Amino acid sequence: MDALRALIRSHRPNSAAAYYLQGHAGRYPKTGGWALDPFVPPVCPSGSYTLAFLASETHNVPLPPAMHGMAHPVIQVPEQAKLAEQARAAAEARIAALEAELAALRSEKRPSAKKQPGLHRKHKLTRPSR
Repeated sequence: MDALRALIRSHRPNSAAAYYLQGHAGRYPKTGGWALDPFVPPVCPSGSYTLAFLASETHNVPLPPAMHGMAHPVIQVPEQAKLAEQARAAAEARIAALEAELAALRSEKRPSAKKQPGLHRKHKLTRPSR
């Protein structure tokens, strides 16, 4: 999915906030578009699609291509099973990295505030007078 996200974002005009795909099977989504930030992956059959961008998720009028004078790019959308597998692998890698980071944080020995001068409260907290 990261490759598809990078491909779609590489064609993004400056003012685009959403995108849609147009293919011989129809337009996906039927109206509006999918967000670019945070990225929402397309939900459509695999195949070749013309990639168009919108000013927002609710607009239906496409923005001009990022490369003026050029046609909207045509991209290949892989099978949803491949996208799901890629997303799962990326999520598992992120979980493993977070677990390793958590283990490292847990193993660090933090100094006690009682043993270090200046880390304890010097003044008693009082309520402001009315």
